[in-house]
Amino acid sequence: MSSATTVTKLDNFIAHAAQVNCVSIGKTSHRFLATGGDDRKVNIWTLGNPSARVVSMPWLLCDSECTPLAVTLSGHTTAVEAVKFDARDQVVLAGSSSGTLKLWNVDQPKKSHTLTGHKSNIRCIDFHPFGEFVASGSLDTNLKIWDIRRKGCIQTYKGHADAINCLQFSPDGHWVVSGSEDGVIKLWDLTAGKLLTEFRGHRGAISTVEFHPNEFLLATGAADRLVKFWDLESFRCVSTSQPEASTIKCLVFSDDGQSIYSGGNDSLRVHGWEPSVCLDSFSTSWGRIKDMAEFNAKLFVSSVHRDSISVFMVDLKQVNHDRRKAKPTVPSVPSGDERPITSSKDQSQPPTNTRTSSKQQQKEQRITNWFVPFVFKSNMNV
Repeated sequence: MSSATTVTKLDNFIAHAAQVNCVSIGKTSHRFLATGGDDRKVNIWTLGNPSARVVSMPWLLCDSECTPLAVTLSGHTTAVEAVKFDARDQVVLAGSSSGTLKLWNVDQPKKSHTLTGHKSNIRCIDFHPFGEFVASGSLDTNLKIWDIRRKGCIQTYKGHADAINCLQFSPDGHWVVSGSEDGVIKLWDLTAGKLLTEFRGHRGAISTVEFHPNEFLLATGAADRLVKFWDLESFRCVSTSQPEASTIKCLVFSDDGQSIYSGGNDSLRVHGWEPSVCLDSFSTSWGRIKDMAEFNAKLFVSSVHRDSISVFMVDLKQVNHDRRKAKPTVPSVPSGDERPITSSKDQSQPPTNTRTSSKQQQKEQRITNWFVPFVFKSNMNV
């Protein structure tokens, strides 16, 4: 299928008075965007017909020309370099080049909460799936966990040798994973409050990390143009994609969990794993990609160029997800440095591994229910 019939450009507009640095696509309808820029502002946008969504978004504003700007969130004193919606698109978190975090309820845009503690630029942020917690990774090499209600840092994780570029909480909230400029991925146990393990194998800076929604599986992308899949029972690399045309910028598992979408600045690929296979691929012209999200058999992609943002839609019904129609890539054998390195001081135990030699049985046994109770190990004022 031609990319021209599969990828549609939905919108393009000037988003800030200076360089746009970050974009977050809303989680509920994927028609809302949060953007941050060098002008120190966070802007919230609605795509399509703004007047049609005033009822569901009472804070929505629309000027005489009905531009897509919904609201501007002010308060940062330096450039905004990371932004994120919560799961309901009601709270926005933004991190700045000064190391400051701010949170806003979008229906009260003039009121914000400030969190301070990082010593340098905040590169990445995420909301915990349960409770009032957020995580932030910084150029200062530290990962911090914050309690929004108590308005303070409850844990600081140290160990990366370079800036943290990406992070994500696990679906059950027990773990948080961080990827660094040093090419190392670290998995942290929030219950024990310590490093669980780390993964080495990429030959470049880690640019994106993504937990599988239903399996103990982690996907990672990096500047080496590879997507790697890590089994979170055995803590080993189980699949590696063939190199793509450029750095892997975004990864999103499909809603059914059977494939993953990999976005670069000039391409989109659909991957399967165990064994590794490229199910489909498209050349694109969307530019500096910043975020991707799937909704109702559509993949929404946001990119930036100077002070402007563009939004694209991929019709996933026209994308191949069938292994029988794809050619398997050359199997890769994990090298020695793709094995995990677990801290000798770490007493945390991974889930019991009773997997057999059958690839299908291995995959089936990895499928689990992420959502079980957890308790944070807290250390305030760190």
